[in-house]
Amino acid sequence: GGERMLYIVCALLLSTACSSAFVHPTLPTRIPSTSSTRRSAMPLGLGMLDIESPTSFPRLPPTDMQGTERVRLAQILEKSTVFDLLGAQVTDAIQDIGLHLGRDVESAIVRLAKKNQQQDGAAGGAEGKPKKKLVVLGSGWGAHALVKIVDTDKFDVVAISPRPYFIFTPMLAASSVGTVEYRSISEPMRASNPFVDYLQASATSIDPDSKTIQCTTNQPTGSFEVPYDYLVVSVGVQSATFGVPGVKENCCFLKTVDDAIKLRSKLVAQFEAASLPNLTDEERKDMLTFVVVGGGPTGVEFSGELFDFLRQDVRRYYPKLVSFVRTKLIQSGSTVLETFDKTMQAMALDALKAEGSEVILKARVEEVTDKTIRFSRAVGDERASEKFNYGLCVWAAGNAPLPISLDLIKRQGETAASKFGRIEVDPWQRMTGIGDGSIFAIGDCAASEQAVLPQTAQVAGQQGAYVARLMNREADVPEEEVKAWGGYSSEIRSEIEKGVKEQDPVAMALAQRKAPIVKPFEFLSLGILAYIGGNQALAQVEMASSSDKEGTQKISFNR
Repeated sequence: GGERMLYIVCALLLSTACSSAFVHPTLPTRIPSTSSTRRSAMPLGLGMLDIESPTSFPRLPPTDMQGTERVRLAQILEKSTVFDLLGAQVTDAIQDIGLHLGRDVESAIVRLAKKNQQQDGAAGGAEGKPKKKLVVLGSGWGAHALVKIVDTDKFDVVAISPRPYFIFTPMLAASSVGTVEYRSISEPMRASNPFVDYLQASATSIDPDSKTIQCTTNQPTGSFEVPYDYLVVSVGVQSATFGVPGVKENCCFLKTVDDAIKLRSKLVAQFEAASLPNLTDEERKDMLTFVVVGGGPTGVEFSGELFDFLRQDVRRYYPKLVSFVRTKLIQSGSTVLETFDKTMQAMALDALKAEGSEVILKARVEEVTDKTIRFSRAVGDERASEKFNYGLCVWAAGNAPLPISLDLIKRQGETAASKFGRIEVDPWQRMTGIGDGSIFAIGDCAASEQAVLPQTAQVAGQQGAYVARLMNREADVPEEEVKAWGGYSSEIRSEIEKGVKEQDPVAMALAQRKAPIVKPFEFLSLGILAYIGGNQALAQVEMASSSDKEGTQKISFNR
């Protein structure tokens, strides 16, 4: 106990020391000007970079800026060195550790007793002030990261999701064939942060004007309404069927643990049924034809796990059926893993073919029945239609927005992100088109107006952590600190000064602002890993200094 307490004290002291060590140098004296002069000289929005402008947090940019202005502002604030990024990462990690350890040190009984005395958040936070209500929709990577990091001493946090647990999705394909157990890749949302309320329900609509969320549940209680001060939408996406007849009724998916359980049961059931004596060899071949539709990461990784299952379990338990097994992968593009570099694509194709799988490229599935799949593929300038029998089909052909996302997209109107079925957010992850900036969107359901990031766990997790830290630090900033000038690195100061000399209106407005603006979200790619079966995976590391994807190699794992 003494050693643990010493560790906690050291961590907290180190957190304070690092926070002081990484304070950025202040900006030189501001260009003298009055607010009225700035507003007349600057375009609409840029002349309103004062703290009085509409925004949910005082050190975030105003929400009434134009999209091009916000993007330019983010470009200026993103100027930083590797040491700045490293320092920020270290500071964030230490502060997170202190927050987590603080939850452990402080008695849960005392905390819960305090919580029970609060009435709808009326009781104050750490300083006796009323706590704002933060509602998080979802239980995926973004929501999970936010819930673990957000400071519940500053916010009354409520998580709403129809799925009461977080899933480590990279291992979902492995769980569908029995390589790992479902309990090993999931964590209950209530365990992620014991001081966050959780409601198992689905959000059906959001009213930004009244700041309320309509929810439904399978329980007899029916629907209910939840108010919020701040809202984080992290609902993810659903599998896209593209309107192909029979997909929902006859295919398996890989989005949830329930999907993996269903797939695992059907996989074993196919071999048990094929073992019956009253079947012909052709019928056994049809029953043991396994099809994967989609050549993205999910489709390729499930194929790799399926190969391991066939190589290890099937040969052991169903040796007489091995010769009847067939595997196929149908991909609409000209190669697999299209978001990865060409080297990885070629390696993945070679690995699939080496396992005996038939890879059908430039093909589109047109219909799925309970026994057949009809598709067309490009043959010259025309498309030829084909059909074959199958036993089990896994659909991993893409993603589509959920109804709640479509509702928010409709409110935004037509944007660049809406064309892809994603909610448009600014570089600070705030939903555009919402006046006070109280709605944030992260993860697969969102896309920045600055740059479209891949729909991966890395992106969602980092965005969730960013929004949580932003709220932790900006929730109760003292008035004197808000108005204090400074907080920028030397690189950002140089960029502002350069923009002022070039008469850049964004830089000029930023130089006149009374308070520093929080840095926007920056994605730090840690590389990509795709399992291809046979204890082998493809690894790709993207170099920050290059636009090319580099460092691709095949990795072997020895068990």
